[in-house]
Amino acid sequence: MYDRLLASLGLAVIFAISCGIESYGQTASPDAELPALVRSAADGYVQPDKTQLARRLGELRQALGRLERYLAAAGANGQAWKRFLLVDEVKAELDRGLQADLSVLETAARRYRSGHAGLELPRFSQAGDALRVYIDTAALVRSNEAHSQFQTAIEQLAGGLEEYDATGSSEAWDKTAEAVAWLARYRQAPAVVQAVRGRFSRPNLYAQVSRDLLDAAIARPVDETASVRDVILGTRISGSGRTVGQVAIRLLPSRDTALFETVMRGTNYARTVGRNGPARIHSSAQTQIYGRKRFVLDGQGMRAYPASASATTQSTVRGISSTKRGLVDCLIKRVALKRVGEQKALSERIAARHAEQRFNARFESEAGGLLARVNDRIQGRDRHPLLRRGPSGDQIRFSTTEDALRVMAIEQPAGRLAAAQAPPDLAVPVSLSVRMHESFFNNLTEEIFAGRTLDQAQSERLALDVLGSIPAELRDAEREEAWSITFASRRPISVVIHDNTMSITVRGQRYTSGGRQYSGMNVTARYQLERRGPGMTAARQGELEIFPPGFVPGSGRRLALRQQTLRNLLKHRFEGVFPPEIVSEGLVLPGQAASAGTLELRQLTAEDGWLSVAWQQASGSRLAAAR
Repeated sequence: MYDRLLASLGLAVIFAISCGIESYGQTASPDAELPALVRSAADGYVQPDKTQLARRLGELRQALGRLERYLAAAGANGQAWKRFLLVDEVKAELDRGLQADLSVLETAARRYRSGHAGLELPRFSQAGDALRVYIDTAALVRSNEAHSQFQTAIEQLAGGLEEYDATGSSEAWDKTAEAVAWLARYRQAPAVVQAVRGRFSRPNLYAQVSRDLLDAAIARPVDETASVRDVILGTRISGSGRTVGQVAIRLLPSRDTALFETVMRGTNYARTVGRNGPARIHSSAQTQIYGRKRFVLDGQGMRAYPASASATTQSTVRGISSTKRGLVDCLIKRVALKRVGEQKALSERIAARHAEQRFNARFESEAGGLLARVNDRIQGRDRHPLLRRGPSGDQIRFSTTEDALRVMAIEQPAGRLAAAQAPPDLAVPVSLSVRMHESFFNNLTEEIFAGRTLDQAQSERLALDVLGSIPAELRDAEREEAWSITFASRRPISVVIHDNTMSITVRGQRYTSGGRQYSGMNVTARYQLERRGPGMTAARQGELEIFPPGFVPGSGRRLALRQQTLRNLLKHRFEGVFPPEIVSEGLVLPGQAASAGTLELRQLTAEDGWLSVAWQQASGSRLAAAR
């Protein structure tokens, strides 16, 4: 009974997390003086010297030393990690000083971010971070162009801000974000970086689930039959009972966490026989029970208060018998009848307390499984290794009103930008809504995929974890040559949202197919989004755009034969990923939540970097019928 309720609630919560309170934080308003502030830092380039590089080298050696000691205690598995992370090769290059091959160090640094389970542990992350800092410092020390690159970044940042103030375009946002990322990576102009990030620091994901939708997905009747075993005032009781009732969810107003209760109201009808010596008391009982368990959900996970139940029992004696005969039988029944009358009120109170204890124990047992599943999901332990990245606990905010559960998140890794303005308002009351700024998707995919290689097997596992099934286009690839893609280190997968269109670009810096290697190529699909009845359509605008990085169609430049070959291969593969038309006839939630029925699309806008989608339960849904 209650386990199904908890599973449904967990699914609803996980759905909200996987998809975002307005008071998340104070955000700077657009500042016309910000471009001037940026340009004033043009002479502020700081060239790291050999002393700073030596300090970074010392920090890296200490981190590697701690990692090696940790791996030595792990036996063969630790040695395998050491080989995978190229620890010996990295140490050998570090011994070469300024002559170190930074490409070897880069290869090792990418492996620390490959997403394998365990790499999130402190010993690994500390070594990986120290290696990243050393590589960037060494690159500046050895570069003759770092100063000019700094000035280019400053001017690009100032120009991007001015363009964004004038147009609010995605292209201007991207210019700004790219320049800030360069300055942050190389630890230049920290005051400028902080000021710009302060302006572009609004939450970039909002989601909301109405109480009615949660209740429609979770609320259900209870009708269960179970055996009864108890001891009351020395009398052993056995029989059977039937519990009839209703399970529901109740949201409680809370500003900084999601606070809700699962509630059951029911009646247990029992027919039992009590055995006390030779006496047999045949009775029926009716127990009214009200039970609830309160949950708290925040960015760190889900916690629960102890279950609380209250019950009242009324019993009726249907008859008394004994195992004796004759006069003894009469005497036993007379004594038993008198004692039952004297103890009736007390025995009913005891029976009610026992019912409460059983109910609370069941609540606690079944809630434990839910807590483990939801916390694993929030903390990423049950996801594909690549998907363990994402907003940390302090970047996700939950809240509840009496009418809705809300989630708000900001995905803004160090040196990156989030949204500069609030999302568009919801036009109508809805059951479910998701409002996502393109920066959420772009920052998240950069965290997950930047510089990583994905092959056929990894793609299938990732699709299974994200979608719950392997799309046909991936299954069909099994009959073809083995392939892989190594994503670009900057914006590996990105979206641009504007004027009810969404452009999606996949940037690969290297591909393999059938043992052959190919250089970089970008694939872009542009979709026009349109609400149609209860659903939507996404119509691709023209053919897939497949060109090398920096290639300008129509410029007169021709692709090399090998580039043409790769272009044809990618067109064949990505046609299934980005079909000419994607049609939705409404939304059906997965698992137990499917009982809420079909959700009809009520709002679809894609403007100024924000994609806003909202659904309402269909008129024939269970909720509407209940109303």
